[in-house]
Amino acid sequence: MEEIKKIVCCGCAPRCPAFVRVKDGKVVEQFFNKADDSPMQKYYSIISKSCARSRAAPEVVDHPQRLNFPLKRVGERGSNKWKRVHWDEALDDIANKLQEVREQFGPEGVGFNVAGDSGNSPIEYQRRFMNLFGSPSFASHSQV
Repeated sequence: MEEIKKIVCCGCAPRCPAFVRVKDGKVVEQFFNKADDSPMQKYYSIISKSCARSRAAPEVVDHPQRLNFPLKRVGERGSNKWKRVHWDEALDDIANKLQEVREQFGPEGVGFNVAGDSGNSPIEYQRRFMNLFGSPSFASHSQV
Protein backbone atom coordinates (compact mmCIF):
# COMPACT_ATOMS: atom_id res chain seq x y z
CA MET A 1 0.00 0.00 0.00
CA GLU A 2 1.26 3.47 -0.87
CA GLU A 3 0.18 6.71 0.75
CA ILE A 4 1.22 10.37 0.88
CA LYS A 5 1.61 12.00 4.29
CA LYS A 6 1.98 15.69 5.06
CA ILE A 7 4.94 16.34 7.37
CA VAL A 8 7.24 19.02 8.68
CA CYS A 9 10.80 18.33 7.58
CA CYS A 10 13.20 18.44 10.54
CA GLY A 11 16.37 18.22 8.46
CA CYS A 12 17.37 21.79 9.33
CA ALA A 13 16.12 24.91 11.09
CA PRO A 14 13.39 26.24 8.74
CA ARG A 15 11.14 23.18 9.31
CA CYS A 16 9.77 23.22 5.77
CA PRO A 17 6.30 21.80 5.21
CA ALA A 18 6.71 18.72 3.03
CA PHE A 19 5.24 15.40 2.00
CA VAL A 20 6.51 11.85 2.18
CA ARG A 21 5.53 8.96 0.01
CA VAL A 22 5.23 5.85 2.19
CA LYS A 23 5.12 2.40 0.62
CA ASP A 24 4.66 -0.71 2.76
CA GLY A 25 5.46 1.28 5.90
CA LYS A 26 8.74 2.74 4.58
CA VAL A 27 9.50 6.28 3.43
CA VAL A 28 10.47 6.09 -0.23
CA GLU A 29 10.47 9.79 -1.09
CA GLN A 30 10.24 13.19 0.53
CA PHE A 31 9.05 16.04 -1.67
CA PHE A 32 7.59 19.53 -1.68
CA ASN A 33 4.50 20.60 -3.57
CA LYS A 34 3.78 24.08 -4.91
CA ALA A 35 0.06 23.36 -4.82
CA ASP A 36 0.06 22.92 -1.03
CA ASP A 37 -2.04 25.37 0.97
CA SER A 38 0.84 26.66 3.13
CA PRO A 39 1.48 30.38 2.52
CA MET A 40 5.24 29.74 2.34
CA GLN A 41 5.02 26.57 0.26
CA LYS A 42 5.92 28.25 -3.03
CA TYR A 43 9.21 29.44 -1.50
CA TYR A 44 9.97 26.09 0.12
CA SER A 45 9.36 24.27 -3.15
CA ILE A 46 11.89 26.51 -4.92
CA ILE A 47 14.50 25.95 -2.20
CA SER A 48 13.82 22.24 -1.93
CA LYS A 49 14.74 21.46 -5.54
CA SER A 50 18.36 21.58 -4.42
CA CYS A 51 17.80 20.30 -0.89
CA ALA A 52 20.15 17.37 -0.27
CA ARG A 53 18.58 16.67 3.12
CA SER A 54 15.18 16.17 1.53
CA ARG A 55 16.57 13.82 -1.12
CA ALA A 56 18.43 11.85 1.58
CA ALA A 57 15.43 11.55 3.92
CA PRO A 58 14.47 7.96 2.98
CA GLU A 59 18.01 6.76 3.59
CA VAL A 60 18.34 8.69 6.85
CA VAL A 61 15.08 7.25 8.15
CA ASP A 62 15.60 3.69 6.98
CA HIS A 63 19.33 3.07 6.57
CA PRO A 64 20.23 -0.50 7.62
CA GLN A 65 23.09 0.79 9.80
CA ARG A 66 21.02 3.46 11.55
CA LEU A 67 21.25 3.15 15.31
CA ASN A 68 17.73 2.76 16.71
CA PHE A 69 18.51 1.68 20.27
CA PRO A 70 20.99 2.58 23.00
CA LEU A 71 24.36 0.84 23.30
CA LYS A 72 26.60 0.69 26.35
CA ARG A 73 30.36 0.28 26.13
CA VAL A 74 31.47 -2.98 27.77
CA GLY A 75 35.17 -2.92 26.84
CA GLU A 76 37.95 -0.40 27.17
CA ARG A 77 37.47 2.94 25.44
CA GLY A 78 38.42 2.43 21.80
CA SER A 79 37.93 -1.35 21.87
CA ASN A 80 34.60 -1.06 20.00
CA LYS A 81 32.84 -3.47 22.35
CA TRP A 82 29.21 -2.66 23.05
CA LYS A 83 26.02 -4.24 24.32
CA ARG A 84 22.46 -3.28 23.60
CA VAL A 85 20.62 -1.92 26.64
CA HIS A 86 17.03 -0.93 27.34
CA TRP A 87 16.10 2.75 27.06
CA ASP A 88 15.34 2.91 30.79
CA GLU A 89 18.84 1.69 31.66
CA ALA A 90 20.46 4.12 29.24
CA LEU A 91 18.49 7.09 30.58
CA ASP A 92 19.19 6.07 34.19
CA ASP A 93 22.93 5.85 33.41
CA ILE A 94 22.91 9.31 31.85
CA ALA A 95 20.91 10.80 34.75
CA ASN A 96 23.27 9.22 37.30
CA LYS A 97 26.36 10.53 35.50
CA LEU A 98 24.86 14.03 35.28
CA GLN A 99 24.08 13.89 39.02
CA GLU A 100 27.66 12.77 39.79
CA VAL A 101 29.11 15.66 37.80
CA ARG A 102 26.69 18.09 39.44
CA GLU A 103 27.59 16.88 42.95
CA GLN A 104 31.33 17.01 42.27
CA PHE A 105 31.59 20.22 40.23
CA GLY A 106 28.24 21.97 40.64
CA PRO A 107 25.73 22.56 37.85
CA GLU A 108 28.35 24.59 35.96
CA GLY A 109 30.22 21.32 35.37
CA VAL A 110 27.78 20.44 32.61
CA GLY A 111 27.54 22.58 29.51
CA PHE A 112 26.34 22.62 25.95
CA ASN A 113 28.09 24.04 22.94
CA VAL A 114 26.01 23.88 19.78
CA ALA A 115 26.68 25.15 16.29
CA GLY A 116 23.14 26.26 15.65
CA ASP A 117 19.83 24.52 15.29
CA SER A 118 20.60 21.02 14.06
CA GLY A 119 16.99 20.38 13.18
CA ASN A 120 16.73 17.28 15.34
CA SER A 121 17.66 18.83 18.65
CA PRO A 122 16.46 22.41 18.73
CA ILE A 123 18.41 24.86 20.83
CA GLU A 124 15.34 25.84 22.86
CA TYR A 125 15.14 22.32 24.36
CA GLN A 126 18.83 22.32 25.19
CA ARG A 127 18.52 25.77 26.77
CA ARG A 128 15.51 24.64 28.80
CA PHE A 129 17.37 21.56 30.04
CA MET A 130 20.37 23.64 31.08
CA ASN A 131 18.08 26.10 32.85
CA LEU A 132 16.36 23.34 34.82
CA PHE A 133 19.71 21.70 35.60
CA GLY A 134 20.91 25.05 36.95
CA SER A 135 23.82 25.54 34.59
CA PRO A 136 24.62 28.80 32.82
CA SER A 137 27.21 26.93 30.71
CA PHE A 138 25.61 27.20 27.30
CA ALA A 139 27.22 28.51 24.14
CA SER A 140 26.10 28.58 20.54
CA HIS A 141 27.19 30.22 17.33
CA SER A 142 25.82 33.51 18.64
CA GLN A 143 28.41 33.59 21.45
CA VAL A 144 31.37 32.87 19.16
